[in-house]
Amino acid sequence: MFTLREIHTSDAAYSWVEQLWLASFPRNERRDIEAQRYNTDALANFHCMLAEDDGKAVGFITYWHFGDFSYGEHLAIDPICRNKGYGAQILSALNNQLSNFNSKLSAPMPFVLEVELPTDDLSRRRIAFYERNGFTLWRDCAYVQPPYRLGDEPLPLLLMVRGNLSPANDFRRVMTIIHREVYGAEA
Repeated sequence: MFTLREIHTSDAAYSWVEQLWLASFPRNERRDIEAQRYNTDALANFHCMLAEDDGKAVGFITYWHFGDFSYGEHLAIDPICRNKGYGAQILSALNNQLSNFNSKLSAPMPFVLEVELPTDDLSRRRIAFYERNGFTLWRDCAYVQPPYRLGDEPLPLLLMVRGNLSPANDFRRVMTIIHREVYGAEA
């Protein structure tokens, strides 16, 4: 049975998540380990979710909750478990959890994530995966991911959104919140 549960650094599975996180994302696409551990344990709006199938770890997602939308920072599947539908299951389970989280919303909780520009086959396949899972690419909104640490370069990316947000009405606000809260930068 597939489950998605929140974990902290004291959880026995956290080291597995951390190793997958380090292996899946280059240094310029993640914060330092100590900061990630701090976020996982100390920040109420940051969540590290472990995906398991019959008790076996298969992947994880980290996300931030900002009241009227959530932002997915990292999603990774164990390489031996890829192409088995776990990414879609994680997104679906998280969508259900977020919808239950705030039942005052008339629609599911909007969810935002960053993707690479569609410049190669892998980035186009990643965008197509998210589109199959209900996300819309905000193609015409120039977005740059601030660097995680001093001395690193910003990354040109795009935002994808699932839920009731529009690029015309919400892009600037969403970008400002993500830049300030996730990266400690001004938009």
